[in-house]
Amino acid sequence: MYTFDFHVTNHVLSFDLQRPLLSTVDVLSVDDRNILKAHEVNFSVLTSKRLIESQENIIKQTARILGKYDMLTDHGTGRAEKGKGLKSATLSDTCYLTLGVSPNTASNILRLADWNQDKIYDDYIGPSQLSSIIINGGPRIMSASQLYQQPFTCHICYDGDPDTTTVSAGCNHRFCMECYQGYLSQKITDEGTSRPIKCPEHGCDAYLDDITLECVVDEVVLNRYKMLQIQAFVNNHDHLRWCPAPDCDYVVECHVLPRSLVYIVPTVQCACTHVFCFGCGLPDHRPATCGIVKKWTTTSVGASENLQWILKNTRECPYCHVDIEKNGGCDHMTCGKCHRSFCWSCLDVHHGGHCPTHSRHAKNEAIRKAVLEREENVKTFLHHQALYKEYEDQATMSPAMYAKVEARMKLLQQATDWSWIDVQFLKNALDAIVECRTTLKWCFLFSYYLAESSQATLFAFERKDLEKVTTDLVELLEAPMEIPLEKWRVNMMTRTAAVKRQRNTMLDDVATGLLDGVWKFNMANKW
Repeated sequence: MYTFDFHVTNHVLSFDLQRPLLSTVDVLSVDDRNILKAHEVNFSVLTSKRLIESQENIIKQTARILGKYDMLTDHGTGRAEKGKGLKSATLSDTCYLTLGVSPNTASNILRLADWNQDKIYDDYIGPSQLSSIIINGGPRIMSASQLYQQPFTCHICYDGDPDTTTVSAGCNHRFCMECYQGYLSQKITDEGTSRPIKCPEHGCDAYLDDITLECVVDEVVLNRYKMLQIQAFVNNHDHLRWCPAPDCDYVVECHVLPRSLVYIVPTVQCACTHVFCFGCGLPDHRPATCGIVKKWTTTSVGASENLQWILKNTRECPYCHVDIEKNGGCDHMTCGKCHRSFCWSCLDVHHGGHCPTHSRHAKNEAIRKAVLEREENVKTFLHHQALYKEYEDQATMSPAMYAKVEARMKLLQQATDWSWIDVQFLKNALDAIVECRTTLKWCFLFSYYLAESSQATLFAFERKDLEKVTTDLVELLEAPMEIPLEKWRVNMMTRTAAVKRQRNTMLDDVATGLLDGVWKFNMANKW
């Protein structure tokens, strides 16, 4: 029987940087640019090295805090020394080595708590709990791997071959190496677990440490496990988000709290150039907030045909405002929701028999006004949806426009002595146009849900100004080149800069208004 003895050292979860799980780039940060504008946020694009460092720092910090608690208790009884606060504790870099709370142990505890440090402090290290959880009861985090040379029967395959290589964690439940490998492979490859894995013995609460796992599984399974761990680390931290672009493995760090999304649109740009909202993961939707976008996408997109039918074939109950369809019979209607009666023709109260107001042709003006307002709301929605769709369709034309611009750039190089860098002003102009069209698309959503006010009127003026300068730049870009070419080039660059300034000014005004609580929205009464 083959035997192995593994000597355990303190071990921090780490990745082989010679085989990066993420592409490696320099850390990109908005801080590298000029001073932030009102509509911008601080963010960084993390390399694999930086992401791992962040993970290791949390593991070490947790190990030190747990070690500090263990040091302050009376011989592991959980009786904390008077006047010593756990969360304010500081500890030397080597303290946890002597207290038995290794980074490997802290890593397992963190993963069991989904990387929630507060949960660990609340659930795992209340008075008299830390020692019992790590040593005596609860999840028993093992820190050693052992293989024994003695007769045994594997409790998975029930093979008792004396030449079988066996493996056991510190709980001493032994299995043949092949079964252990299959068990771990199933947990990692098939089930996709990133959390610590329990011993395969039925009823055993011991968790295998990373050293045991590294000694048993092959490199493919091990790398899969490490990748799952880093995915869980990112997914369980609000300030980290994977770039949603296809085939992109970068992670963006942005410290914006979820509750602040009502007044901030945290737009970031990945190293792959993809621009997206850190809050919801959707492409850049400034100036609309995540709440506005969610409302639109869940209740409004694709609703135009339904609204046309609803407007033509239904009426609102004058009491609870639910839509009601009349499919024949008299004008006496009973709402299926609030069970109140009304007249279909005039929407007034129906008292049985013939409708007195309808027979006298005396319409209830208040209800007629409500009906007209409803019809006007539908028309307003359809108008904004059409404008939204128009700019969305223009965005789908961008690849063709870029191809035309690139052809013109090559033509300019052939006709002049300009370099490829000299003709980039054409691409820069198209970039500005695409950005503005995207912004204008979301402007119509923002204005649709915006309540009437003087600020809303000013926003409408700014939006129209941005539309005009964008249209002018499109016309200039599509027009024939003018002689002298240098004057035409300067004019194009000047117009491009003006368009960018107009867009930034509008986005800054909206962002400032959101922070100051200036903008008021009418979300409840909109489709």
